[in-house]
Amino acid sequence: MAILRSSVIIAVIVMIIFPFNAYGAKAKKGEIHESDFTYKGISLHDDEAKVLKKLGKPVYTRERVIYGIAVKYHEYKNDVAIGILQRNNTVAEIIIGDTRYKARRGVRYGATSYYIEETYGKNSRQQVDGITEYIYERPGHKYEYLVLELDGETNSLKKMKITRLPMTEEAADLMGEDPMLSNDLFVILAGTEEIDTSALDKKKPKPVKVRGLEK
Repeated sequence: MAILRSSVIIAVIVMIIFPFNAYGAKAKKGEIHESDFTYKGISLHDDEAKVLKKLGKPVYTRERVIYGIAVKYHEYKNDVAIGILQRNNTVAEIIIGDTRYKARRGVRYGATSYYIEETYGKNSRQQVDGITEYIYERPGHKYEYLVLELDGETNSLKKMKITRLPMTEEAADLMGEDPMLSNDLFVILAGTEEIDTSALDKKKPKPVKVRGLEK
């Protein structure tokens, strides 16, 4: 009996000293994790079919153009929206306003600035279109961000957003001019996408008319 009691005490001490999360890995805080860029198994660049399979049919769909980029948003209940690029049907943005949703370490609606920084790391608050936000860049993925919108009065968490869309006109300009851009948002806008010419008849090219003259 004494041995059993000692084993229980030792186990409790180990759990206190070495906390583990729900996945069995040692808990970490104060830094960005790859898991912070997913929502219920959905990540940026996933195709639309996966979104519909995971979340089902949306309540409704609306279309927007953001700095020249056509995006359709699948709106779900509890204030959740998935932005899909119109031109290739892949995920460009995930907006989470669900007050019951819990992210890593239990971060949810109403989380304090202190707890946000303790979870994701120290960061300066930014003002974007009059909204106060924490903006964390995804490691190894340029122009992909976790955006945490704060309530203007309490500075507590109001909404979460995972995005690869530009948030300002200046950001759109930078992304459009960056030759190392890894995603496909601005390929067409920058005029760098290859045009598929496989369907052309290369053996018998058709005459090209220039200003009414045949060449």
